[in-house]
Amino acid sequence: EDLLLEFLKALRQSARDQIDDTTGVPMMVIPKFQLSELLDLLAGKLRDWGEVRMHEALKGLRLQVTNLTHLLYLQERDMQYKEAVREREQQSMARRIEVSVKDECFALLFRMDDIQRKLECSQAEVADMDRAVRERLKVEFEELVKDLQQQLTLVRAQFTEYRE
Repeated sequence: EDLLLEFLKALRQSARDQIDDTTGVPMMVIPKFQLSELLDLLAGKLRDWGEVRMHEALKGLRLQVTNLTHLLYLQERDMQYKEAVREREQQSMARRIEVSVKDECFALLFRMDDIQRKLECSQAEVADMDRAVRERLKVEFEELVKDLQQQLTLVRAQFTEYRE
């Protein structure tokens, strides 16, 4: 929202108010090069914002993976210790603990795989959002340029009529 507000403020500052001589309707005139510069600046900021958001999400997911890996390591060490203690007490208890550890490891592996898939989905969504924003901005820009060209043609025609 802040990026768009900044863009609109900059757009308003670079525009000048003008009243149409024939209709008396107030209008804003924006030089094409300034509009292009503002749109390029907005696209750059949106790209940077998307990259920052993607990097933050990636960083968070990597931290989760690291944490889960560490938890897996701690869990394995804890289970090995318990296994050694129980093995002294009862041989049959060792088999049950091994099965439990393997199940937990597989569950953590599946969870890590799920997190990695979510990361890939998030990256794809960010890429799709980037494309959609670019396309929307391109369409809006083309519409603005078309409107401005029509207004310029109209003003030129009116000026030519006025001169004659």
